[in-house]
Amino acid sequence: DSNSYVWQSGEEARADPERAAAFMQKVLDFRRDVRVLVDSMMRTQPMEFPIHKDSFWYVILMGIEHERIHLETSSVIHRQADLDSVQPSATFPLCELGRFHKSPTSITARSIPPNRLIQIEKGTTRLGRSWQDTKTYGWDNEFGKVSHLEVPAFAASEFLVTNREFFDFVEAGGYSTTRFWTTEGWNWVSDMKPEAPRFWQQYDDDYYLRTLCHEVPMPWDWPAEVCHHEAAAYCKFLSEKMGRSLRLPMEDEYLRLRDSIPADLQDSAHGPAWGEKTPGNVNLARWASSCPVDTFKSPSGVHDVLGNAWQHCATHIDVLDGFETHPLYDDFTTPTVGELHSRIMGGSWISTGCNGATRDSRYGFRRHFYQHAGFRYVESDREVVNRASPFEHNRQLCDDLRFHFDEPSLGKRFHVGLAEACVDLMRKLDRPIDSARVLELGCGPGRAVLELAKRGFSAAHGGDCTAKAFQCAAQRVMVDGGRLRWINYLEGELVAKRDLGAVELGLGSSIKKEAVQFFQMPDFAAVDTQKFHDYDLVVCA
Repeated sequence: DSNSYVWQSGEEARADPERAAAFMQKVLDFRRDVRVLVDSMMRTQPMEFPIHKDSFWYVILMGIEHERIHLETSSVIHRQADLDSVQPSATFPLCELGRFHKSPTSITARSIPPNRLIQIEKGTTRLGRSWQDTKTYGWDNEFGKVSHLEVPAFAASEFLVTNREFFDFVEAGGYSTTRFWTTEGWNWVSDMKPEAPRFWQQYDDDYYLRTLCHEVPMPWDWPAEVCHHEAAAYCKFLSEKMGRSLRLPMEDEYLRLRDSIPADLQDSAHGPAWGEKTPGNVNLARWASSCPVDTFKSPSGVHDVLGNAWQHCATHIDVLDGFETHPLYDDFTTPTVGELHSRIMGGSWISTGCNGATRDSRYGFRRHFYQHAGFRYVESDREVVNRASPFEHNRQLCDDLRFHFDEPSLGKRFHVGLAEACVDLMRKLDRPIDSARVLELGCGPGRAVLELAKRGFSAAHGGDCTAKAFQCAAQRVMVDGGRLRWINYLEGELVAKRDLGAVELGLGSSIKKEAVQFFQMPDFAAVDTQKFHDYDLVVCA
């Protein structure tokens, strides 16, 4: 699209090859100049330990770690390319271990180890780490307030779900049974019409698995690599089949499993470095593929706690209290926060460096995305609660949120002063606040309405032409644990992320939440007086 990018489209390049070639030369020259500059700085900048987030060397590590992410995501694309487009390499060896067979009914396929539930006792796990104490690289979403969470007891499957186990779901018509799927998952099935996991290949009654550069007879004891929707649907299927309450693990439940691994990739808050003994099929330490699920056993008895395949999780990705974006990559995390991205845990065979291999890494993927990702199930009656508030990016709404909720550069917040003026007026009129009803027309994001409720009005209502104007306040600030998040646009591409809770906004327990209501009113000149009446005060400001 020539309207979206400064470089020429293919059609434009063919029409004017000299101009396209000149532009390409400018790009190459720029890349060369950057390479020379960075190389010069790497040779002259002093190396200091520990490397802090504002260090030049942290930026270099950021580039290295980001390339490691590209290595992994590119390998997923390679698995979907035509076989004649990829070339095997001895550097990326295929695991030769496994129960390989073309038939799911063969003795080989039916000899996979039975998957049983292992009890995990209740206990405490750590979530988050601080910039000051870290000795390892991490992305910004790993840092913030360190919490120690109490995790109730649960039971976890001994193994990741295998290809043979998932075949039972396929054979039972799982892809055509609506009740196994979430609404979002069933929409994906209806659109994409899958009949089996993406990397499975079927020829008549024979099954094969596409690996990085090969198609091999199906390794029935390797982890089934599926998207989140498929993993969640399988848990519903198995719950119904076994008559038990099974689901994907939550983030803190996975961390309880990970705590049984006594070491991390490097010295960290969690433990000493691995050394030469990598505790799983991870970091390209062994193979460039998955391996049998019973190969790596942790002290808890659960296999593949890290590595082999990423593990889908029931928890939506969210940032920690005290989260700050890194100024050189301010949109690494925030676009993934909210209801559309779920956590993936533990890393895969090609997760290298800090890309998934460390305990504290925190990645979120869209639930229909494919990665080298499998899953295990847990048994628990604990309710899965997700309250991840996304960052608002709409420029107009962000400007409104800034006006309503951010600290002004000069003077007092307008909406706080407006609420105080309303209180003063009611007192002058000798009207009691605790029985008064107030309506603000054109309330926008609703800060004045919240301030009026905070000051004791029995009913504080707000109306605006569009519901989007006040949904942030109604859906995020007014719920327990809710967060209001938006982007302050500063200058050019410079932005600042804002992440505030009710207490930080001065709207904590003192606010009468039951008094607050918002309404969409298309026309303030034609308000439905049968519905909106008996107000002691109407505010238009």
